[in-house]
Amino acid sequence: WKGAKDISAVIKLGWNDDCFYLYADVIDDIFFQPHTDAAIYNGDGIQFGFDPLCSLKESYGEVYEYGLALTKDGPQVWRYCIPEDLSVNKIERGQVTEAFLEITEKENRLIYILQLPWDELKPFLPKLSNRFGFSIIVNDNDGQGRKGYVRWHDGIGQRKCPALWGVISLT
Repeated sequence: WKGAKDISAVIKLGWNDDCFYLYADVIDDIFFQPHTDAAIYNGDGIQFGFDPLCSLKESYGEVYEYGLALTKDGPQVWRYCIPEDLSVNKIERGQVTEAFLEITEKENRLIYILQLPWDELKPFLPKLSNRFGFSIIVNDNDGQGRKGYVRWHDGIGQRKCPALWGVISLT
């Protein structure tokens, strides 16, 4: 890491009764994202984990993991992981078409605005003071492979471990 101009981010979360919101202002000296679909984590982009039960267990059995990237096909939201008991409830791994994602490129910055319906984060209930586990990383690839990431809590980038995530309380 060569400092804040190499890779850094300001991340903000929000919510209402209908959606979870994520805003990210990412500074990146070299934007590189040749990948699509499940491979987007290999280029510049965002990955975040969401634990709807705030159980923060060692394994990935009860959590979601999403990826966000500006691909050659436009902004893409990819769901890598779902809680095991939800696979029968029409929530599947893969591209998330129900989400709204806008990514704007400005010089050495990417501005991400994600609007994700709460139905995509079942069984979480969006009510004041409810809590969920959360971790987020911003991947950095300057064209020669993923060289690292900046993060808010571990548990995604090196190994998948929700026990390392932080806790968010709705206010």
